[in-house]
Amino acid sequence: MEVLFKLLFFTDTHYTARNPTSRKDTLFLTSIKKTREVIDIGIKNNVDAYLHGGDFFDSPDISDNVAGIIGEVYKEFPKKVIVIPGNHDIRGNNITTLEQTKLGLLGRLNVVQILNYGDKVIFEKDGIKLQITGSPSDFGINRNKQMFILKEKNADIAIHMAHAMILRGDANFGDYVPIREIQDETKADITLSGDFHLGFDTVEHQGKYFVNPGALVRKYNFLEEINRIPQVALITIDNNKQITIDLIPLATAKPGSEILDRSKIIQKREYEAKILEFKQSIITRDSYSTNLLDVIYYMAKQEKIEPDILKEILKRIDESKRILGIIG
Repeated sequence: MEVLFKLLFFTDTHYTARNPTSRKDTLFLTSIKKTREVIDIGIKNNVDAYLHGGDFFDSPDISDNVAGIIGEVYKEFPKKVIVIPGNHDIRGNNITTLEQTKLGLLGRLNVVQILNYGDKVIFEKDGIKLQITGSPSDFGINRNKQMFILKEKNADIAIHMAHAMILRGDANFGDYVPIREIQDETKADITLSGDFHLGFDTVEHQGKYFVNPGALVRKYNFLEEINRIPQVALITIDNNKQITIDLIPLATAKPGSEILDRSKIIQKREYEAKILEFKQSIITRDSYSTNLLDVIYYMAKQEKIEPDILKEILKRIDESKRILGIIG
């Protein structure tokens, strides 16, 4: 067996100088450190190209300073970086705005190669042709699977990149498409997807592969992110057209418990629980007063309600009175 092609896929870098409240570290610096590890993994494995699954930046109008620093980092990549635009890279989830964005600027400067609808990148070795196509994020893409199904294959091996909510199974949130709904229709040998930050274990169906290693960064502090280690996908294709997908965890990624803070979530839940408990106590407790505010102040004193919570309760009552006044 002879290896013909190697590619390294990573996604959802969300470069930004704005630090999420959930992070204990400086996300921007951590993102750069991870990106340089991606470079090193590619060099170690002698890849032919790097593939980026979208949401390159956290905003289409990221600052010039951030765009400039990231542009300099990407000049360190020894091979081309092919990027498919994500919903955070374009305005209003409208792919026609790409040229107005910072990712579009990096594309024009040839820092990265942008893969848009209809674009095709071809690699050829020993008479075997590999094509790379893509479906960038666009309005309605997660409600229309036809937007990211490869319909024409003009090579021995076809890789299709999509920034879309493709999931391994069923979920109870938003718009998405399960792999089972596209696996028989697409002509892509490998479908690479971003957008879903948690990623999933690689799915193989009758020789077709569906891959999402998950976001390179962890922006959110829910438990699934704390337990997840960011990783990249190494794609290997040999001269028998056999495909191997290896998921490689990042050595620079610290355990989630060290860099993600859940204290604000816990505080919010405790806060809401106290308000709910107070509401229930008003409903169930007998009171000889017919004045709602008298009841509230009485209960606040008895239950030793914190001033901030009492203020929030009074605010909600005033809002309710305003709404009822409008309705009346």
